[in-house]
Amino acid sequence: MQARDSTTGHGVTAAGAAGGLGNKGVLPVAAPAIPRRGPAEGVRPAGECCLERVADFAVVRLSADGWEDLTPRQRRLAWHLSRAALAGRDIYWDQVHPRGLAVRRLMEAIYRHQASLPPTFRARLTTYVKLLWLNNGFYNTRTRRKFVPAFTPADLRRGAAAALAAGTSLQELGVSPGLPLTAHLDALERAIFDAGFEPVLTLKSPGPGADLLAGSAVNFYEEGVTLDEVEAWAAAGGERHPLNARVVRRDGRIAEEVWRTGDPGTGIPEGRYAASIRTIVCHLQSALECADGAQAAALRRLISFYRTGSADDWQAFGIAWVQDRGSPVDTVNGFIEVYNDPRSQKGSFEGLVYTVDRPTTAIMDDLAASARYFEERAPWDDAFKRHDFTLPVAASVNLVMAVGNGGPVCAVGANLPNEQSIRERCGSKSLLLTNVLRAYDAAVSKAALVEFALPEERDAAQRHAAQARFLLTAMHEVLGHASGAVSSDLVGSPADHLKQHYNVLEEARAELVALHHLWDPKLAEIGALASEEVARAACQAYARSALVMLRRLKSGTTMEDDHMRATALIVNFLIDAGAVEVTRVTGRVFHRVTSFARMREGVATLLSDLQRIKATGDFAAAADLVQRYATEIDPRIRDEVVHRAAEAGLPDFHAVVLPRLEPVRDHEGRVVDVEARNDETLERQMLRFAAEGRAE
Repeated sequence: MQARDSTTGHGVTAAGAAGGLGNKGVLPVAAPAIPRRGPAEGVRPAGECCLERVADFAVVRLSADGWEDLTPRQRRLAWHLSRAALAGRDIYWDQVHPRGLAVRRLMEAIYRHQASLPPTFRARLTTYVKLLWLNNGFYNTRTRRKFVPAFTPADLRRGAAAALAAGTSLQELGVSPGLPLTAHLDALERAIFDAGFEPVLTLKSPGPGADLLAGSAVNFYEEGVTLDEVEAWAAAGGERHPLNARVVRRDGRIAEEVWRTGDPGTGIPEGRYAASIRTIVCHLQSALECADGAQAAALRRLISFYRTGSADDWQAFGIAWVQDRGSPVDTVNGFIEVYNDPRSQKGSFEGLVYTVDRPTTAIMDDLAASARYFEERAPWDDAFKRHDFTLPVAASVNLVMAVGNGGPVCAVGANLPNEQSIRERCGSKSLLLTNVLRAYDAAVSKAALVEFALPEERDAAQRHAAQARFLLTAMHEVLGHASGAVSSDLVGSPADHLKQHYNVLEEARAELVALHHLWDPKLAEIGALASEEVARAACQAYARSALVMLRRLKSGTTMEDDHMRATALIVNFLIDAGAVEVTRVTGRVFHRVTSFARMREGVATLLSDLQRIKATGDFAAAADLVQRYATEIDPRIRDEVVHRAAEAGLPDFHAVVLPRLEPVRDHEGRVVDVEARNDETLERQMLRFAAEGRAE
């Protein structure tokens, strides 16, 4: 996405200081204004969607806006696609860490029998289990840092024994056949309780002599496999499935465990996650009965990919998916985002299902229709501009399912497919997740602006925040990721050359495209920008966001998240250019835009350089920019920001509870319609997902 945050497909803007990061790296935005079509829709009161606070997470409820406008057949399609997404949820848990699923199943089994536990342990267990659910494991989904429970190994053993005594089976506790419970708990203890054991999910800034793979806990590479040997093996043509295979050592040689069902008819062997993927395919086949034309063709291509695991079949699916340009119900399903891989190659499973929000799609359509205009005015060399390209498809959508890398912490925007070759030849789809934007905004206190906006900025920030943030997010997705061309001399894709720095630079490039075009009179012409004051508020908010995001980094002096790095790269570059300054007012640190003209010049300079780096695959230049501007943080400023955010009651992150899709069946048990209900808590939804998401 740029994805990133698919969701890089999910590229999303980090503009605005008042929210938390959306999947894939943006500060959530308010209900979008639609200047040409009328006033902004009202923001729902926080009480309608904010469910609870879990440590640093605000948990909000999504509404299925527009569900009743769909036909019964379209609602059935959404339900089948949601089942297909849910069937891949456990795949992602296993991708995050080799013990991730075992820890979750153990904790859920104990949690179901918490009534018999001591109150203190019960409260601490509840917090830990909810954090596991929100992060899809025991690493924070944005900072990539490990978190550990407040209870002890002895507490856990007593809890497991209590669950066993209450009738829970060893299988439900996740214990392998023939293995004693004590041995199972011994095997998981360091992963759960030792903060210094595998402390980082994805390491992208190793020290001298350190190995990216050895320093990363993510389960894309078997333990003991080194970066040097993987790179040599890949360079020799051994990596035939870069996106959808785990790298292992077999008989002393590097090999792939491909994620697929296999196909006995053609001799393709069964692969990793075969049982779960067969369930995905089963639900996709049911969805085919409700799909038409181009969408049905795309689903058939996706089914073929899941059977073969072939890179060619994935490319064919991506092309077919882009060519489906008008379906009111759609899905993102597959091994997509590569942010968790230290090599930026392996795709994390992601399952999204969404419906088009017609009232708020107009501005997206206008931006997409103007894509060629903005491409011609990009500040980079003509050799790196697109001259013949398919206009991107843009839509404002409402999310009804999000699992794996897509949720419960959700991005607010996405641009897919991620493959550069498809983008240039066939176009892309740009999405704004409207109900996610609204729910996130409703959970954010205005105290955030009061705390981190300069006194002279606060009035304009409050008046223009909704339009400014919506516009930057839309431009990031529609114009940013869909822009630019690679050099005709480049062999392979830019990601192959830029490696671990590709995602940082691509997210920064998309952000800069939005900031650069923010001042273009075309925006006022199409009704996207109400006034220059909105543009100024957007620039101030972006500068501010690099400061506010530090509240998520409670310790350490480096950043590992690609989206946070992208924001830091831009703002720190602008600080060096004299366009933004770090200042203090009443003893508190702020970011101030010193000159909008100088900021525009700095944005154009950096954007031109990033496009050249991407187009030519200049790894050395990419590494230099990331090291200079996007890696290190000042712990003194970070500590101040953490304290101020806590005092203001600002959550670090947001996560969602989705609508519950309930099938309506006839007397023969056939699904004839589907209702969308907003009646689940986080606990009920996650336990239901655990039961319904297992491979059939």
